[in-house]
Amino acid sequence: MLDDGRIRIFARANDVPSLKGQTIRVNTANANALKERRDVFVRFMKAFGETIDWMYSSDPKALEAYVAFRKTTPRNATRLRDEAKMPAFTSTGSAPPALQ
Repeated sequence: MLDDGRIRIFARANDVPSLKGQTIRVNTANANALKERRDVFVRFMKAFGETIDWMYSSDPKALEAYVAFRKTTPRNATRLRDEAKMPAFTSTGSAPPALQ
């Protein structure tokens, strides 16, 4: 709808100074499960980080996968990806310290 002009963006969260540059994602875990199965959570977070890094990479297959998942156009998927500009997850070590 954005591509064909039926809707338009008039504001973004980045327009609010206190939200500028933030992305919000939450993963929760039960404390006991984290304690008892730490290795599973570590593997999950590493795989999650690798997936995020790949999805924001220049690999054209990543964009194709996003187009299929969102059922959208390549143009819209590119815009969504580029506007989010999520920082690299694994390469910056931004995984929670307990899981590094």
